[in-house]
Amino acid sequence: MSLLDEFIERKKGYILAKDLLINLSGMNNKWLYEIVNYLLCSDLNQLGFYHISSIYKIKNVNSDDNDFTNDFLEEIKDAIEFGDHRDKVLVYSNDDDLEHFSCFTKNKIVRLTDYYRCDYYFKKSELLSFKALDGLLHLDAINDEPPPNDNQIIMNMQDRIGELLDVIANRDYTIKLLSDSPTTSKDSANNQRIDELEKQLSKADAALTDIQNTTEQPQGIAKYNAHKALFIATGKAVASYLWSMDATQGIKTGDMVQQIIEVMHKVDANLLPDDKAIRGWLSDIAPDYAKKGGKPPNNAPSVISLSMKK
Repeated sequence: MSLLDEFIERKKGYILAKDLLINLSGMNNKWLYEIVNYLLCSDLNQLGFYHISSIYKIKNVNSDDNDFTNDFLEEIKDAIEFGDHRDKVLVYSNDDDLEHFSCFTKNKIVRLTDYYRCDYYFKKSELLSFKALDGLLHLDAINDEPPPNDNQIIMNMQDRIGELLDVIANRDYTIKLLSDSPTTSKDSANNQRIDELEKQLSKADAALTDIQNTTEQPQGIAKYNAHKALFIATGKAVASYLWSMDATQGIKTGDMVQQIIEVMHKVDANLLPDDKAIRGWLSDIAPDYAKKGGKPPNNAPSVISLSMKK
């Protein structure tokens, strides 16, 4: 086997970052926005993110100082959030599905996946052993046709909602004009017209409510996302509170990680990640003194006193 053939064989153990999103969104018929949020909440950055160069070199670009995984996911998330409101409820099964997204979101995703991160991969073996992806990965079906998605239905429903809102606005305005007209012009014909418009307005309003009810977010992943986000926010709030009482500036980030593990394990042990992920939570709230490295002095106290205001 030639060196090139050997490299091609090794490369089969990896999946493009773009193809992972397509697999998770398309094969599970889940919104891309929902998938990206789920991956961010699931700490996918614990896994390697690999750059495969044109000279067949494979390198994990993630490190303690660089989080390429979350940077990639955050950029996809931002592209969707800054696009059209309907972008949040669209499935990404293939490149054709991008045509349903707003122009801004589509162009941003294409630039990111097909240019800036076109040579970045995840290792399949790591993904398969990642608990948060149990039941969601369909790597054996990577070349199969994804199941039909609801993108076109969603587009039609959003258009219909817009039409109904226009109908409601126009009829409401017409009713107001007729109602505000001089008394002499308020004859029986006008009264009948007002009654008719009010009935149509009521029907349009009911139809709008029915359509909006059908577009409510599902439970499943969306519910998990909300729970995980609340879990993280709670952990950060506890850390901020403890640091605010640390008058002697003795709590380092590593110390705080252990305190958060102790507290949050009692809240929900199933959502508790490893130490590195918790350090990531605390990176933007830790005071400067907590981030300083170095070995503590020999006479450093083993107990830290906190000052609480009454």
